[in-house]
Amino acid sequence: SRNVKRIILNNPPLSNTFSTNKIMGSEVEKAQEAFHEPSKPTIFDKIISKEIPADIIYEDDNCLAFNDINPQAPVHFLVIPKKRIPMLETADESDVQILGRLMLVAKKLAHERAPNGFRLV
Repeated sequence: SRNVKRIILNNPPLSNTFSTNKIMGSEVEKAQEAFHEPSKPTIFDKIISKEIPADIIYEDDNCLAFNDINPQAPVHFLVIPKKRIPMLETADESDVQILGRLMLVAKKLAHERAPNGFRLV
C-alpha cells in the first residue's frame, strides 16, 4: 500500500470585508460631503496650497502630482488638477483640456517611474 500524505492549505481571504466596507463607507461619506459642501476645502485643496505636506513629484501651472501616502503598488502616485473640480460629476466642457493634461502627465510620470509597464486607475 502507498504512503499518501494529505496537505490542507488554509489561505486567508485576500481582503478583509469589514475593513473594505468601512473604507468604502468613509469614501462615500467624503464624496457626499464634497457634493453638498462644494466650497469646503478638500484634502487636495490643502495639498495644492501647501497647507498639508506631500511628496510632490511634478508640478506645473495646471496640475500637481505626488506620491500616495498609502501606496497599493511599488509606484503609486496621484495627479490632480489645480483648478478646483471637487467631483468628476461637476466637470464640464471647459475642463476638457485640464482633464486631458492630467492623463498626459500621468503617462509621462508612469513611463519615468515604472518603465516596465504601468496601470492607470
